[in-house]
Amino acid sequence: MVPARGLFGYGLISMKLHKTLLFVAILSCCCISCTGKPKKTLEERLSWAKELVNRGDKEEAYRIYQEILSERPDRAEALYALGRMSFFDKQYGDAALRLSRYVELRPGDLHAWRLLGRAQLETGDCQGALKSFHKANKIEPERSYVEFEARALMACGRDEEARKILEELMGEDPDDHRAVYFLANLYLKRGDRERAKGLYKEAIRLHPPVVEAYVNLASILFSEGKYREAASLLERTLRVVPLSAPYDPQVRYNLGLCYLEAGETAKAVGNFREYLSLAPQGEDSARVREILEGIESQSTGEAR
Repeated sequence: MVPARGLFGYGLISMKLHKTLLFVAILSCCCISCTGKPKKTLEERLSWAKELVNRGDKEEAYRIYQEILSERPDRAEALYALGRMSFFDKQYGDAALRLSRYVELRPGDLHAWRLLGRAQLETGDCQGALKSFHKANKIEPERSYVEFEARALMACGRDEEARKILEELMGEDPDDHRAVYFLANLYLKRGDRERAKGLYKEAIRLHPPVVEAYVNLASILFSEGKYREAASLLERTLRVVPLSAPYDPQVRYNLGLCYLEAGETAKAVGNFREYLSLAPQGEDSARVREILEGIESQSTGEAR
């Protein structure tokens, strides 16, 4: 006969074991609840990332898209979204990489080919850009992207092919200021300044806000020693495009150079200082500081 104490002892052990199992079970439930809601499905995460982009929370959207691609590298929507975000953040290399992978999955996407071509053009991959614009224009030709194709041809050194495309576009629409502007660039590249000057003036007449045409025309006048004429032309951009030109570092830099050569030191200094306030670490910032230091030391010497 088994002693009662033994039974009680076995029972106690059994109860302890039961409580232990119960505790483990409860603990497991707690761990599940501690992690929050169940992980969202891939489709839900894609929708949420898109919503975050619309709300302006690009950082979190970027993280979610990256997470999705780490799980599913072939997920086209995430590739396109990240490629587009990278492009508008001026991360052109990343944009080109992601969009290249995207068009492999969806080769019929017109907008992706166009965006990929623009990213490639920005990175200096003229051959890749040419292929992408050609693909896009085979799917659906559009004037602005035919112009992009001409730009890619120019970047690849195929100027004659680019010239024919741009002249055809101008023949179809003489008021196309973009085609006129890019043709002017082509002639400037070739060293034909007179034809370039005429075309820049025509582009400005057709579309006065085209700041790049003023800048390039001013550079020709500057090289001809017509400093005040060049400065006057650049000053026009400040009035014609008041919301952007006054805040364009390149415009301020070029104005400073024109006034410096024209002997109008005070105006040169004012524009150089504006340049530094807009682009303190800009490409020409070191040169601008050197010029300003030279002017200041000269003024100090004259004062003595």
